[in-house]
Amino acid sequence: MPTGNGGVRMVQPIVFHDVMDAVTAAGWQIIQRPDGLEVLLVQPHAVDQSALVTSLQAALRAEGAVATTVRIREVAAIPRTALGMAPLITKPCCARGAATAPRNLVPPWGLLTNPSGV
Repeated sequence: MPTGNGGVRMVQPIVFHDVMDAVTAAGWQIIQRPDGLEVLLVQPHAVDQSALVTSLQAALRAEGAVATTVRIREVAAIPRTALGMAPLITKPCCARGAATAPRNLVPPWGLLTNPSGV
């Protein structure tokens, strides 16, 4: 996510889970787009969209990222990958139907390495 000084800040998925765990919906997905975040909700029940946007922006600010645009959209189902998975947090480059993903894409949890070789 972008920072106030023009840098980029990695935001751990738990930041989003902490906010989204309070949402009553059959399912959700957050998509990071170039112009902000898009939150997909399946069968939301009594969701205050304005409060949800405010909570997500506050969580991002607490992590050092700028409060970006957040759009909420109700959908019939969460989009699935070619393997049938429905990731909770994704980017267009990683989503189904993307033309090509960059070869040097590092997953949000970083590279898993074992320096000791064990």
